[in-house]
Amino acid sequence: MGFRSPLPAFASTANDAPVVAAAPPKWPSPEFLEPIYELKLSVYALVVAAAAAAEAGNNAKKWRRMKTKLDRFVSPKGMRTTMSERDTYREIALKYTSRIQYANDDKEARLAAMDMDNALTSLESLRKALETATTAEGDANNDAGRTIHLEIERCAREAQRSLAAWLDRIPDEQVRTVAKLIEDVRGADNDRYGWLNGRELKALPEDEQGIWERRVELFGRSKVERNLGFKLTEQSY
Repeated sequence: MGFRSPLPAFASTANDAPVVAAAPPKWPSPEFLEPIYELKLSVYALVVAAAAAAEAGNNAKKWRRMKTKLDRFVSPKGMRTTMSERDTYREIALKYTSRIQYANDDKEARLAAMDMDNALTSLESLRKALETATTAEGDANNDAGRTIHLEIERCAREAQRSLAAWLDRIPDEQVRTVAKLIEDVRGADNDRYGWLNGRELKALPEDEQGIWERRVELFGRSKVERNLGFKLTEQSY
């Protein structure tokens, strides 16, 4: 994955001044990144499911199930809010990126380089492709079906690539920390509710207990509802 600064180092050409390397940024704590990594797992599971369904042929039932999840993802979460889960993830990504501390004055340009909209737009394109698949006739054995199935797989992989590009700008160490946290939370979640009670929390290493408690304090247990299908206990469709 390898950390890459969102923008290259800058240099002054006046009087052959030496190149001034951009100081490395200071990154937010891992709890701000954890929900984004959950989104990555959801999208990766979606890519696998979309590819398998497309290869199998006419899968209207699976297309409808995936579309329903994406409909929920982009729709307001209740009568009292206009916020969708997609909006929540956009807000979480902004919360993370706005806390990156840069030594130079190009923060706005760097934030633009870490925009989450590409990945979220790709998911909207996938939703539209699935809508076509559930209303059009055709299967993998004819041209119409093949075109639809290829478009579904393309949109799913584009969402995967966009999220990977976003995470590629985060230091490897922090991404590994969050990945291990989710794996350990899964292992500690004995009752399979998708969150940890007090006894289960104590099964985590001490540093992970702190990260998880802060994550819950920031985002709650169910504020990010994971409508795309990923839960701490499963990644299946």
